[in-house]
Amino acid sequence: MADLKNRLTKKDITLKEMLIISYDYYHKHDDKEWRAKLDIKSARLSRRQNFSYNQSKKRWEQVGRDVKFTFIVKSDPISYKKNDKLKYHYYPIIIIIHDVSKGINSPFKWRTGSLKKPIFSKKNKKQNIQEQNIKNGIQMQFVYELEWILKQYNLLYGINWTTYPPRKTNPDYFPFFDKHMFYISSKILLPLLTTTKRFRLNEIWKNE
Repeated sequence: MADLKNRLTKKDITLKEMLIISYDYYHKHDDKEWRAKLDIKSARLSRRQNFSYNQSKKRWEQVGRDVKFTFIVKSDPISYKKNDKLKYHYYPIIIIIHDVSKGINSPFKWRTGSLKKPIFSKKNKKQNIQEQNIKNGIQMQFVYELEWILKQYNLLYGINWTTYPPRKTNPDYFPFFDKHMFYISSKILLPLLTTTKRFRLNEIWKNE
């Protein structure tokens, strides 16, 4: 496993390293790979920036400072007991890759869920607030478990809405791919970074 203390000082964890770190977490704690297989229905590419296909060279090329992907993941959670009444959950997954020429060895950032500010629960309106966060594309488990930690490792894209470490939800302060990001990374992003095949906006990948 990667030396996390050294990685924290360098702040340049790569996509490949993060997968290795995540697998180590899954084996010791919560298996997000298993949850992704059960819960994720599909994903589609909704936005692509600074990444263009060179028709003459038959390859993808970075055309700006950072490449940005936004995927929309559709899930039907069955790996845990839901507290909401929504059939499907839809979350944006935003990924920044600093140097596509390095492929999976490039430093990167990501965010699971929208950039909107979460609504935190009040006891008498807990279910309504939870459903509103989901409708706003906010993945609260990501907020509670990972936002603060990813900020420390320079892995978080966007604002950190939390103000203290996740002492209860992630007491070891362990960075890992949540199930949505694991699905995107392993099933879509890694193949895209190692192939010349073209892909389109709104292209759908089904979890089969």
